[in-house]
Formats: sequence, C-alpha cells, structure tokens
Amino acid sequence: MTRPRIADAARVLAEGQSLLVTTHIRPDGDAIGSALALSHGLRGLGKMATIVLEHAVPRPYRFLPGWRDIVPPLPVSEAGRFDVAVVLDCDGLQRAGEVTGLVRAVGRIVEIDHHPGAHGDGCVIAVYPEAAATAELVFELCEALGAPLTVELATCLLTGLTDDTGGFRHSNTTARAHELASRLVAAGADPARIAENLFGNQPPARLVLRGRALARARLLLDGRVILSYLTNKDFAVTGADRADSSYVIDDLRLAADIQVAAVLVETENGQCRVSLRSSSDLDVAAVARSLGGGGHVKAAGCELPGTVAQAEPPLVAALAGALGADGRHGG
Repeated sequence: MTRPRIADAARVLAEGQSLLVTTHIRPDGDAIGSALALSHGLRGLGKMATIVLEHAVPRPYRFLPGWRDIVPPLPVSEAGRFDVAVVLDCDGLQRAGEVTGLVRAVGRIVEIDHHPGAHGDGCVIAVYPEAAATAELVFELCEALGAPLTVELATCLLTGLTDDTGGFRHSNTTARAHELASRLVAAGADPARIAENLFGNQPPARLVLRGRALARARLLLDGRVILSYLTNKDFAVTGADRADSSYVIDDLRLAADIQVAAVLVETENGQCRVSLRSSSDLDVAAVARSLGGGGHVKAAGCELPGTVAQAEPPLVAALAGALGADGRHGG
C-alpha cells in the first residue's frame, strides 16, 4: 500500500515534464541510489529528469547505471528549465548544499525522506522515519507513478537499501526491507555484485587510511565512547579519496561494550565533519542537533569549525552531556 504523502508526491510529479532531482552533500548509497532510481523511473515514463549534486559520486557507487549523467550545480538562472524539484534523503533543503538555491528557485518542491529533521519547504513533504531507507519510499513513488521496474531501477534501489541497512545488519532493517529486497532481486538486481561494490573491492589507499584511524582510536567517558579522527595530512599521505573516510565509523562501531562511536574528519574548507553511531538506545541525532547537525537516532552527524584539536572538545562535551559520568544516560 502506498503511503498517503507518497501518493501526493506522485500526483505532483505526474503533472511535471522536466524534473530536477537532488540529494544531500557528500552523498551515500541511499542518496545516490534513490536519486538514480527516481531518474530511471521518470525517464521510463517519458519525462526528463536531471540529477544535480554538489559533490561528485563516490567511487563505490560508480557501478550504478546512469551515474555519469549526474551534473554539478547549475546556476539559479537555470531554474526555469524545471517544473518540479525533488529533494531526496535531506533533513532540510540546506543539506543539498550549493543546489539549494536552484531548488528554491524552481519553487514547486517535493521532499521525500526518512530522516525526522527540519523539513517544511516543500509543497509535498513525505517524511516517514519508519522506512529503512529513502530507497524504500522511492520504490513506492515509482510504483505509484506506474514506472516500469527495470533492472536499472531495481539495482539502484537495492543499492540504497543495502547501504543504509549496512547489508541488512542495522536496527533499521525491517520485514518490509527484506520483502522489498526480494522484489528487487526478482526484477534483476544482483545482490552479490552490489555487496561487493559497497563492502568489498577496497582500494589499497582506503585500507591504509582506515588503518591510520584505527591505530589512534581511544576510549572516552568511562569506556562508553570510542573516538578517532583523520586529518588533512592523512589524505595527503595516503592518497585516499575523501569519501573513503566514511568507512571508519563502521569499523569503530564494531567495538564491544560501547554506547557511541565517533569520528572527526578534517575537511579542505577548515571544518571538521563528525560522524556518530549509537550502539545503545542513546539518541545521537539529539547530540548532533545540539551541534548544528542532525540525522537518525542511531546514525547522525554534524560539522564543527576548525581542526580536529579544536573540534574534539565541544564534541566530547556534548557526548558527556548525553551520558552520565558513570556512562549511563544523562537526565
């Protein structure tokens, strides 16, 4: 059954002929997979769909059909080309980065997401936090539009679903997620090939980068937090891609008897990107929001100004505020 706001979104998209599709900065597999899947679905209906992203497609997702058609930010003056702008997997339009201005200029905006964040700019806002991934909602959208479930569309959707559930290991994995995966495999998606691209096929530079982060990991706050970091020098020395740092947080969350894993990564623009993962019932999205970010209860992030040395103290202070001195939740 199609969720009500997804049905509303389908009606708006059906009325448009030329559609802008975008997602958040530094896109992950759910973001890229959802955007590509929707574009395949729309084109299958004879519509024009243009995916515009601030950042380039990370290497692990460059096996997906259509990724080369994604374009960098267009000037706001190009807004007249589009009837509707579709924003996927963004808890607020600002998460689209440089594309935000173009989206606002289009005017007619559809937001589809599973993050319970700061939405509110769209004419249709379809936010369902119970969905395992935005890809799950895009599947329903394409189905409501009557788009054919091609191999290309199924591959992109299964990639998004697999990535956001951590290979169906995370707590957001539901019976619905498994049911959807079954339908996508039946439509031609290859789960082994997808898993190899997402979790295997590791460039040596990425492994070296992960090794540097693991070597400096340490326990904080009564052993309930494991934290590590990567500096700009680490990327220069290893030659690793910036997107390779996203794997470190999943390495750290494997540690036993912790409540939170945290990684700080210096960026080229003088900021520190923070990734948080909860291995307990601690809401890391609340911690991230207190620092200007957002995300899920179990997976969240933010950006802090300065180097690792400057960004770590406020992060640790925020985590200490969420955890009692003895490691239990603060009140």
